[in-house]
Amino acid sequence: MKLALGLGVLLVALCAPVIVSYLSVQDLRDLSAVSEQKASARSLAQTVTNMDQIAQLARQSADGARDSAQACQALSGSALDC
Repeated sequence: MKLALGLGVLLVALCAPVIVSYLSVQDLRDLSAVSEQKASARSLAQTVTNMDQIAQLARQSADGARDSAQACQALSGSALDC
């Protein structure tokens, strides 16, 4: 009886670190998934911001080209000369 009890205690003592280790790995996987989602959201937000900046630059460039064409037409009197 004492031998069985001793083996039971030994088995629990050996299994406890394995269980704790397994649960820790699961927690790390969950943490990793959450951090990947946050990084993905940050990346998407940065992409949207960059695209907005590109659109603003394109509008400014188009406005500048239109202003240049209007100035050329005003100076030359004809759109064909520009």
